Amino acid sequence: MRLRWWMLVISLVMPVVASQREFAVIVHKSNEYDSLSSSKIAAIFMGKISRWPWGAETAPIDLRDSAAVKTEFLKTILKTTLAELKGYWLDQKLTRNADPPFQATDALAAKLRVASTPGAIAYIPRELLDETVKELKVE
Repeated sequence: MRLRWWMLVISLVMPVVASQREFAVIVHKSNEYDSLSSSKIAAIFMGKISRWPWGAETAPIDLRDSAAVKTEFLKTILKTTLAELKGYWLDQKLTRNADPPFQATDALAAKLRVASTPGAIAYIPRELLDETVKELKVE
């Protein structure tokens, strides 16, 4: 009986833990949005949306390829791989002369840049969240 109870508890808790992302999408505290769909976030990071509705220029900030959370961000938000993303930006450079998002040296640098840039958006490891930035709920 006790074993069944614990198995029930684990089966109820595991989906909640598994759905918790290792990263948080963050914006400047003045950003008017509290949530954004993953497709809108992807469009910003892929250079398809260049302005927020209130006029500020979007400033996506990417992490280095070696960042642990980058793989999860690419998979869950951009729905791509690192190799495909590199190919996309090569094509964008050749056809539109478009550059990829600014790449921060590390997640702390990304957070500091978001905190000081009104149109900025980035993703960082969840443990770095604090009151200097605003976390966007991803729909």
